Amino acid sequence: MNKIIWLLFFLSPAFLPSALNSCAGNSNSNKKGEQSGAQILPKSGNRLNIPNPAEYTFAWGDEFEGNHLDSKKWFLRREGDPSFGPPNTKGNIQVANGHVTLLSKAPPVGPLSAAEISTENLFDFRYGYFEIRAQLSSGVGGECAFWMTTPKTSVVSNPFDPAISGVEIDIFENGISKGVNKLFYSLHWGGYEPPHAKLLTHVDSIPGIYAGFHTFALEWTPRKYSIYVDGKERITTDTIVSHVPEFILLGIGPGGFGGSAALFPNPSSFVVDYIRVYNRRPEVTLFGGTNFRSWVSNGLLAGSYNTAQLLANGGIDNALFSVEIPTGWTVTLFEEDNFTGKSTMLNAGDIKNLGAWNGITSSLKISSP
Repeated sequence: MNKIIWLLFFLSPAFLPSALNSCAGNSNSNKKGEQSGAQILPKSGNRLNIPNPAEYTFAWGDEFEGNHLDSKKWFLRREGDPSFGPPNTKGNIQVANGHVTLLSKAPPVGPLSAAEISTENLFDFRYGYFEIRAQLSSGVGGECAFWMTTPKTSVVSNPFDPAISGVEIDIFENGISKGVNKLFYSLHWGGYEPPHAKLLTHVDSIPGIYAGFHTFALEWTPRKYSIYVDGKERITTDTIVSHVPEFILLGIGPGGFGGSAALFPNPSSFVVDYIRVYNRRPEVTLFGGTNFRSWVSNGLLAGSYNTAQLLANGGIDNALFSVEIPTGWTVTLFEEDNFTGKSTMLNAGDIKNLGAWNGITSSLKISSP
């Protein structure tokens, strides 16, 4: 089912989740966190389920040990707030036996309630590999989800600018409407209201997905998104790639976007064994358009790249318009092949538009710390 074509829709209110509407918060890159390169002792397996694990280093995670949610990593979003659907309730979050269980309830078990936690204002990330091991809620009347977003996703920009607005990345949602044994992978951008708001989604059928624990993961690079379930790539797309740091969310809710609350087990549970985030190795990425658009190069490591080498790495001669540069790195651009002619040095940080150098770069040198 690799590389399935995604379907493009204009987003209407019918697509908006009530219990899991994600459009708030603050996003600052990795303000607090374990040091990059830290090691982790997995409870359940030790293989990074990705084709290129050597390009990633463990950066952050939670094994959910102890008997309460780690407030340094997570917080309960919109506690008691019914504005977006059934309110999130602290009592619907339980940590025990190395798992966190998120619950949603409906009468007669209790008032209609949901649970949604996030790393908002604590941690956010740009690019990487994001994996959880979880047991999904069953039934068609509720919804559980694992996704990423930024408050900038609500910003209406036309045309859309991923360097400014970011993208809501729904790594999976399940239990939506009559989606038995189905996962929904979606991207939201351009705000949440017509006429600019848009949704790109794909429905994936996986028999037995409710049985036991499974791993769900996103690989997010400057070039594409890829979704993995149990280590197998389910879909990939290079459409609307976010270049904005985003925070992580986990949630479950009854009714609303999920359908009738009468159709799901009451209470319904979303059980997470762990969540782990891996940083991608630093690299320079070139783009053929302003603001990270058009063609995109392979990730370039430190070294020298003449015209032939740029072409071999996905570049185009005399067509470099924007570039992403990791912190501490520099890139020297040359007007002619083999590092001759006029040159200019770009410092660390994101350079969205190369100005006078648009369309004249034929070779470059990259230096790393």
